[in-house]
Amino acid sequence: MNDGYYIDGPNPLAWSQAWGLLVFGWLGITTGTYTWLANPILFYAWISMFQSRYRSSALAAIIALLLMISFFFQSTVVSSEAPTYSKIVGYGAGYWLWIGSAVIQIVGCVTILVFRNLQKYDQ
Repeated sequence: MNDGYYIDGPNPLAWSQAWGLLVFGWLGITTGTYTWLANPILFYAWISMFQSRYRSSALAAIIALLLMISFFFQSTVVSSEAPTYSKIVGYGAGYWLWIGSAVIQIVGCVTILVFRNLQKYDQ
């Protein structure tokens, strides 16, 4: 799996796997890390798209993207149950793929909406 982010510590390759962040990331809400909420919002965006509700899908994906980007403004994360905080020193491919999924969702929905409107004017 892809790394989500890297933290400082005795192990220079310390990181959080994307699957672990997906499964246990919601616990970060208790410490003020609301970024994980992008996951259910993005899931809603996917469902909305498959139900042909492109506007609500694009809006949900934009909100999810903003939450994802908000992680850039966090300098530390909880790295143990103590809780111990570790400094974020980098972002892995999993993080960028996560952001990319929201961007692709937005571009896809906006493209469909634009082409739908163009077809209305062609008739």
